Amino acid sequence: MFCPRCGQQQTSSEIHFCSRCGLQISGVRNLLNNYQQSQLQPVSQMLPQSPRKKGIKFGAKLLFASIAITPILFGIAIAVDNPAPLILPFTLFVGGILKMLYARIFEDELPKLALAAERPAPPLYPPQRVSLFDQDRVDTAEMIPPSERRGV
Repeated sequence: MFCPRCGQQQTSSEIHFCSRCGLQISGVRNLLNNYQQSQLQPVSQMLPQSPRKKGIKFGAKLLFASIAITPILFGIAIAVDNPAPLILPFTLFVGGILKMLYARIFEDELPKLALAAERPAPPLYPPQRVSLFDQDRVDTAEMIPPSERRGV
């Protein structure tokens, strides 16, 4: 594994911090594991539902509720000899149809976070080291053997 900050190759998988820059490698390892697991999930589970789909589902629930309570309120209407209790299921039925039509015509088809999900994934390879004037920059956190020191 390479350090994502400085590009130093890590010699062991048991190291918790980068020996060059001090970045917490265990957190990077956890992030990469979670990223790989999220790639295995279907896209429909990763993205939120669109407002159109939510509206149509809510309208269908209202329709189902109106159908479910109609027999109960029909019995109550017969018992009181008045059709007034049937106003509730009728209102729910019409409200469900209107909500579904509104969602179909006016709601957005795409979820609000769809643009964030379309961003490309970060690369999983180490960053390239850019040298200045064709010389590698000396990092003061590294130990340099005495034979490679300049001016000695």
